[in-house]
Amino acid sequence: MFMLMLRCGLRVEEVSNLTLAAIDFQRKQIVVYNGKWRKDRVVYISNDADHALREYLGVRPASKARRVFLAEKGPCRGSPYRFEACRRGYNITPEKRD
Repeated sequence: MFMLMLRCGLRVEEVSNLTLAAIDFQRKQIVVYNGKWRKDRVVYISNDADHALREYLGVRPASKARRVFLAEKGPCRGSPYRFEACRRGYNITPEKRD
């Protein structure tokens, strides 16, 4: 996930919503549907991001889910990773210090 954000310029929510059908390995591109401001765009996959993505898909558990990234732990194990659930589960505001 990090490599796609770093090398392809994808946002967190775009990576979490990424589907297998949106990836074209032959052309080395990803179609991002409903990105920022609900716009579609095409991003190109760098060589190292391509390598990392292929390695992940090689060890990814078999699933009927269309999304690329699956949860590995907890009650949602094996189901698609959802950015919204992650955001709700963590307090992202800084703690107040005395």
